[in-house]
Amino acid sequence: EVLAKSVLPWLGKEQVTQDLALRFKEFASQESFPATPLAFCYLAKHLPELRHELARAIKQGLRDKDVSKVGFAARAVIKAKELGIDEIADKLIPRLISLIESGRLTVIAPLLVVVRDLLNRSWLTDEDVTTVAECLPDLFQSTSYVAEYSVAKEAVFISAIRSGCAKLAEAIVKHSASGHPDLESLLASAKNDPLPEVRLFEEE
Repeated sequence: EVLAKSVLPWLGKEQVTQDLALRFKEFASQESFPATPLAFCYLAKHLPELRHELARAIKQGLRDKDVSKVGFAARAVIKAKELGIDEIADKLIPRLISLIESGRLTVIAPLLVVVRDLLNRSWLTDEDVTTVAECLPDLFQSTSYVAEYSVAKEAVFISAIRSGCAKLAEAIVKHSASGHPDLESLLASAKNDPLPEVRLFEEE
């Protein structure tokens, strides 16, 4: 993570060489390195020939069961967009939304954060926003505290998902010219949630 956040971002074009890329790929293949997709963004910025590997690394991360790897892969989509690698970011944004729709509770929380960031930066299409708006109420309802979960650890993520749903719903309502009664109902429920991290979503 330090490599992806504090070292590679500061390297100039002349420092990002094929040799560096090769050494990084060898390191990433030998270590359990969840930030690989994020690190690849900075390499692919200067070495366009690595963009295929960047896309592959993000896709692999999004398929993982580890929430940390999914989170880094999702953040790599935003970073790719920031760095002007639009051809990859724009293709993978719908995949982020599809994962939210999938209902994989153990990995959804960081995806909600990333999609909200994309929305706030106006990087979602109208179709993207419509799809997210349609799935949030069902996701929020499915994470009610009386629901039964197929995996015990899913319950650990429930408050983060509910809070993420509320924050994303609020962002959609604020950015939209048309009404979203289902999202407004979600927000009303969130304001009465028993957990403060969900109930106080407006204060963050």
